[in-house]
Amino acid sequence: TGAEPRTVLTGSGNGLRKNPVLRTAIERLFGMKMQVSMAQDEAATGAAMCAAVASGEFSAIEEASRAVVRHEG
Repeated sequence: TGAEPRTVLTGSGNGLRKNPVLRTAIERLFGMKMQVSMAQDEAATGAAMCAAVASGEFSAIEEASRAVVRHEG
């Protein structure tokens, strides 16, 4: 269908963030490395980005996601 092959998994939630055994098992199952979001609460981050788009601060969710400040905490 023209889709690019996947090479990286993206995981979210504390179940994956705090359980390296589970993360490793899923990586082995899919044969790919997993990235876990640096945001501690992905749902709240997504809700804030949606609100920023709805308020007109950003024109699209892609633009809001690029503006998310990433830091190690």
